[in-house]
Parts: sequence; structure tokens; C-alpha cells
Amino acid sequence: MGDIAVARNAGILTIIGLGSCVGVALYYPKGRIGGLAHIMLPDSSRSRPGTVMEKYADVGLPTMVDRMKKLGADPIGMTARLVGGASMFKGPAGNGTGVFNIGESNVAACRNCLKAQKIRIAGEEVLGNKGRTMRFDLATGKIVVRYVDGVTLEL
Repeated sequence: MGDIAVARNAGILTIIGLGSCVGVALYYPKGRIGGLAHIMLPDSSRSRPGTVMEKYADVGLPTMVDRMKKLGADPIGMTARLVGGASMFKGPAGNGTGVFNIGESNVAACRNCLKAQKIRIAGEEVLGNKGRTMRFDLATGKIVVRYVDGVTLEL
């Protein structure tokens, strides 16, 4: 959780058990360079000393872009796909609203960060109320999303 992985050519990057967290996959097809970030929280402004900063959208996504650039990727040619951001916690009204809907806040923060970096979002499988797993195949650029109930789709 809160980790970033980048790689080139063949390989599969996976995040297991996305609930309110968002998995952000960046892909640079020209060089088959990809990255996957497990974003847990939207904003690092309230972080404590010693915290893993990559778990925040505002730090993790620019960090992943920088790591991909070191492998030869150009942000102009990157695309993004987002998975997760479910409403996993019930609030006082019995739904995932307000401060209890961290998933929605995470998705919004990821979208805003990608927009600021001028990276196009090519696909999303976000929100709802079910956990999921994502597998990102760098050889093809495809992402397979599997919900906790076994339903699988390709993104």
C-alpha cells in the first residue's frame, strides 16, 4: 500500500485489494514503459514526519512520472487508467458520504493531478462499493480488473 512501481518491456504490475485506494496505471506505449501507484489518500498537507509520502496523490503521481521519465518515457505520450476509489465505509447516514467517502476524494485528487501534468485518462473503473484487484501487463498495456465477487473486465 502506498507503493510505486515502474518497469519497461515485459512484466506485470499488480495491486491486490483496492478498496477506497486508487490504483493509477501510467503507460508510455512507444517504449512499453509503465508505472503503477497505490494511492491511499488525496493530499499530503496533513502528513506526519516519517510518513511514506508516495501514498498521497499529490506526491505519488508526480514521483511516478519522474521515475518513468528516467526510463525514457515522455509525459506527453503517456496515458492513465484509474481503478478503485470505492466507498467502503458507512457514514452516520448509513452511506459513504462526506469524510467517510475517501474513495471519491482519492479519485478526484488523482484526476486533478493527472490533469495538471497534462496526462490523458484513457480509462477508469472507479467508485462503487466493491473492492477490486488490478493487473497491468506492460507488454500489451492492458489492465485486467477483478472484483471481489469474481467479476472480471479488461480496461
